[in-house]
Amino acid sequence: IAVCCNKSESYIEAIRACDKSINIDDQNPKAYYHRANANRKMKQFENAIADLKSAIKLSPKDKALRKEFQACKDEKKAHDKSQAKMLTDFFAEGVYNEIKPDITHYEEKLPEYDPSNPIVFLDIQIGDNEDKRVVFELFNNNTPRA
Repeated sequence: IAVCCNKSESYIEAIRACDKSINIDDQNPKAYYHRANANRKMKQFENAIADLKSAIKLSPKDKALRKEFQACKDEKKAHDKSQAKMLTDFFAEGVYNEIKPDITHYEEKLPEYDPSNPIVFLDIQIGDNEDKRVVFELFNNNTPRA
């Protein structure tokens, strides 16, 4: 079942099938291998590496498992490096790029309330305090800018 699920990219189902197999027979290296494969495809490298280690312990002469283990470690390293670069680039730009937008129009006061405008709301609770509602009036002639 796990092989079919992996081939159809149903990785969560593959992991569930392998979990059931391992619960029945925890000495089956193929179950660990297929679960590692599903975890690897979902970028869950720590789980994949742990499963491959378990499979290698059960089948130490299987060179394909060792090759897969090394490939998984290499992929994890490349993934971690790309994630680190992405986060570095993100924080280097700043939260909102820290560039002040050019204000083309400035309102001195709020526009008059128009009951025909739609409203949206957001209920907020902080800790055990009572819920408070924030109500926003939407204007059909203005678009808010971030």
